[in-house]
Amino acid sequence: MGAAIRVPDGASPPATPDDILASEQSAERVQLALAALPVSQRTVLRLRANGLSLADVATSLGTTVTAVKLRLHRAIAGLRRRI
Repeated sequence: MGAAIRVPDGASPPATPDDILASEQSAERVQLALAALPVSQRTVLRLRANGLSLADVATSLGTTVTAVKLRLHRAIAGLRRRI
């Protein structure tokens, strides 16, 4: 029998091929779900992910903060349905 692999406290065990495949499949599902969103929702998500505030997103898109919040809410709901 082989020696057990000891993982230091707080460290993650090495990824197995199944873990890697699952991670790749998850990433693909996310990419497909993002691609299925309307451009306006995808744009708001990307700008927020890049650290822009709601006000900055609204200004850059020439819309209101309320509209940005609505697009963001709909984008997140759409991702949840698709993932």
